[in-house]
Order: sequence, then C-alpha cells, then structure tokens
Amino acid sequence: YFQILKTNNYELKTIYMMSLGEKLLLTPIIKLYSLFPIPYSRIVWIEHARIGKWLTSNPWKIVYKFWSRFVKIICVSKQSTKYLSWAHNVIDIPNGINLKEFNSPQPLSSKKKGRFKIATIARLSEDKGIDYLIKAVSNIKNCELLIIVEGPLSNSPMIRGARGVVCLGKISRSEIIEFYKKINLLVLPSSEHDPFGLVVAEAMASKVPTVVTDVCGISDYLKDFEDTRI
Repeated sequence: YFQILKTNNYELKTIYMMSLGEKLLLTPIIKLYSLFPIPYSRIVWIEHARIGKWLTSNPWKIVYKFWSRFVKIICVSKQSTKYLSWAHNVIDIPNGINLKEFNSPQPLSSKKKGRFKIATIARLSEDKGIDYLIKAVSNIKNCELLIIVEGPLSNSPMIRGARGVVCLGKISRSEIIEFYKKINLLVLPSSEHDPFGLVVAEAMASKVPTVVTDVCGISDYLKDFEDTRI
C-alpha cells in the first residue's frame, strides 16, 4: 500500500479487497494511517464466494464485524447479504454478463432433433447437487445429461457409470457459448448456497430455459414459468 502511494503520485480513490487476509490486515492499516496527512482511500470488500463456516464460525469474525463499519461490503446477490446480516454496510449488486457474447442465439425450434439435451455447468462437488440431477434424469426417457467442468466427483462411479450422462470436462470460453446453442435446458441443482449462478444468466441470454434451486442467488431475480427478458 505504501509502495503504491510512493510510486504513484496520485490519490487512491477506492481500494477493492477480495481475500479475508486483505480485509482484516490491510483495512486497519489504511484507516489508521488515513488519520495522518496522507491520501485517504475508500475501501470496498467484495464477497463473491459462498459465505460459510470459514467466516461465520471464524474466531476472527468479531474483527470482520468491527471493521465492516468503516467499509462498504458488496455481495453478488440478495441471498448472499442474508448470510452477512450481522455485519455492517452490506449491499447487493447482482452479477452481470456481456450480452454481446450471446448476440446470435440459435432458436430452440431449430436445434437438432433427437434426445432432449439437459446440461449443467458447475464444479463437480457435493454442494452442487449433481447427484440429485443424475437421479432425476435417469428416470426420463430419450434424455441426455451433459456435464461441463471437472471437479472432485468427476471420476466417481456416480458420474462415469450413470446412464445417459456425458461428462465433457473443461472446455474453452468460445466452446461454452456455442454449447448453449445446442442444449434444450440448463439446470443448476445446487444443494447448498450458491452466491449467484452466472451460467444461468448466460443460458437465459442464449434463450435457453433454465431450472435452478432456491439456494442459488439468481433465483431471487426469477419467477416461475415466466420468460425473463434481459
């Protein structure tokens, strides 16, 4: 922080902090030294990840709460702000996407006929609820489940041995955009709090119907059976 002030002859207007270490260690330094005649900076804490026991049961939580009085905390959904109801100055600014990336979606009616393609794009871990989705799809005839992005469960028998399930692993950004044009439905079946769910917004921008669980932050901005225009 001092090196920045020394090497850059301008006032730092705003400093954004992501990690817990930055928030607990750097915030007091900046605030205490701002009492002296050096440039004052506004501090914004970004909480974009799931807020779990790593914070709510953290012995440093009391320090986080105290210093939150002097900063602005931005969460990526209304749901995330509820997990910080004990902190101060918490607001939500929902995640956004670049609509220009999805300016040529393929109409649903023009997609290839055949098996109904359900997809999920998520980290393959227990909190993402992939096991529930696999069980649900196994009972649907003429249906194929496509899973993108690898994780701790990618090599489990639940994934590799499931009927009608194709694990595509990691693909490039351009391939993901093209992928939306080839599916009939996107599902985000998270079983634990999911801060937002950008893939749902991207699928919506590609005119793909979506299904999400109530623990997904984006669910607060959706209505059942309603076509949400972006």
